[in-house]
Amino acid sequence: MAKRRLPYPPPARGAPGLHALRRGRWWRVHPYDPASGNYPAHAFNGSSRGNARFSPLIEAENIVPVLYAADSVAGALMETVLHDVPYPSEGYQHDLDRHLKSDLQASTISIRRQLTVVDLTKLGLQRMNIRPSQMFETNKPDYPRTREWALWLRQASPKAQGLMWMSARNPESKAIMLFGDRVPADAVVPSHPEDSLPLHDPLVYEQLLILLARLGCGVAPNR
Repeated sequence: MAKRRLPYPPPARGAPGLHALRRGRWWRVHPYDPASGNYPAHAFNGSSRGNARFSPLIEAENIVPVLYAADSVAGALMETVLHDVPYPSEGYQHDLDRHLKSDLQASTISIRRQLTVVDLTKLGLQRMNIRPSQMFETNKPDYPRTREWALWLRQASPKAQGLMWMSARNPESKAIMLFGDRVPADAVVPSHPEDSLPLHDPLVYEQLLILLARLGCGVAPNR
């Protein structure tokens, strides 16, 4: 059987669908330096560094500041700390100690206004004749193509303030990426300071162990 070619924008048919993202609390896992205050939970990333599925997002040679979040701590951890756990994961020993010693922390943000996002859930993708596997089940070598999609979706939907999809790493959780230049400054704020936790905090660490157990993974010995 011939391998299905991965689609590039624009879609063969169907326009992007928009979805109302209601106010609420979202989780992030992000680097944080207490000495400098970089970077708080609600900070948008305007850097050209990195290689993510939808960012860095470059439009007319300008970096679009973006912010990723998930609607659960499990979703945020799967999209970051456990993102590179292999398939199959049974028997894999994850180097958790490396993350625990890093400057990563799990924080919550509050979205205080209803926002408009492009619907990249299965329903939204079906509308454009795109299969979820074609957008979310590819690896880093394919990220330049998926970033082309992010840019096209942004430009084809001037009212969109971000993208929303079901996490490929944890399909029980929604994920979003917001466009900093289209989101009002007071729309995204940090939650209570006590909701920012280092990864070794018992609450976050317990979630990591639960996820690793569900994946059939162990924890690699400390080096």
